[in-house]
Amino acid sequence: MTPKEDRSRLPREARLLRDEILAEVRLRRGIALQQESLTVERGLPVLRVRIGERVLRGVQVWLPAVPGPEPHRPDVITVHGSGLRASRMWPRNREGGFQIEAVVDHLLALIDEELQRPRPALDLAAGQPAAASGLHVLHAAAVLLGGVAAESRAADLVERLAAPERARVLSHLERDGMTDGDLRALGDVLGMYVGRFIKHEHDLDPFEPISDRIVTILKFGPEPKIAARSRFVLLLGRRGTRVTLADPTGQGLSTVTRTLAEKRWRAVDGAPWWGTVGQSVYKGATSERGREGT
Repeated sequence: MTPKEDRSRLPREARLLRDEILAEVRLRRGIALQQESLTVERGLPVLRVRIGERVLRGVQVWLPAVPGPEPHRPDVITVHGSGLRASRMWPRNREGGFQIEAVVDHLLALIDEELQRPRPALDLAAGQPAAASGLHVLHAAAVLLGGVAAESRAADLVERLAAPERARVLSHLERDGMTDGDLRALGDVLGMYVGRFIKHEHDLDPFEPISDRIVTILKFGPEPKIAARSRFVLLLGRRGTRVTLADPTGQGLSTVTRTLAEKRWRAVDGAPWWGTVGQSVYKGATSERGREGT
């Protein structure tokens, strides 16, 4: 698969800096780091990387701003990490360049940290009722983020709620499915932050995973083969033009084209539903992808 790259919007400097960073890693450090994508988000070129088939979601390199009419865009290189205070930035030096060796040092430190974190195996049941899809998706997110053990059951989450909330959630599970408030309540008892994007910025891609510590939840509309008005799914990964989903109402774990996934996402009644689940360190914070409503 060819790495995603929007050459029509990328300035030449962004491509040159990308090449310089990857060359420093490969030639001088001996690590086979590859570009996964180079795209423009909110006027900034964003480099995502991988090693082999593993996309490193815990690190992104934001390059100097694309020239445009908007003032005050940062003229820096920023290496964003997924942990608290893990990001660092470097301004231009007096010669007009950047400290590429320092950029790479921090990039490799974040990569090493991500590679050392365990990745739990996800055992997701298929063919679940659509009304229960939100519960199963939230449980899967909690397993991936280390909030619950992999051998736990989705139904166990409901038992953690206080009696009034538990009764409300159980009634929704039997009828029309979980609401935003239900998802937030379960997130609270798990020590996780559950939020929803209210404003959809045009250059933010809901099918691009945010990081290794924030998981994206989407709501899909009706499909001919699935007898459900809507259901929740979890975005697990993306490689090129294909995305991997946890879909408890459908096949469990599945990989489909991004185009088909977006078609299903836009088929839901009303505005497209796009939310996130994150570790508690992100609670109350603004996501790097946009402001999340509660």
